[in-house]
Amino acid sequence: MILWGAEWCANCASLKEFVKEYYPKVQYKDVEDERAKYLRITSVPALQVGPSFITGLTDIRMYLAKEVMK
Repeated sequence: MILWGAEWCANCASLKEFVKEYYPKVQYKDVEDERAKYLRITSVPALQVGPSFITGLTDIRMYLAKEVMK
């Protein structure tokens, strides 16, 4: 899983720290990265799970919480 965010995004910063502490296997990448253009990410934060994206702070936290339960 990859958490896409941006330096200018306040929600991304708080989610980045949360994920770093509780979900260390999730990678964090900045949408300003050259490779991100090809993914057509239109909203941050965005959690990439395989080819799918989950957007929005609440939806991402809910998804991660369910993953822990598995």
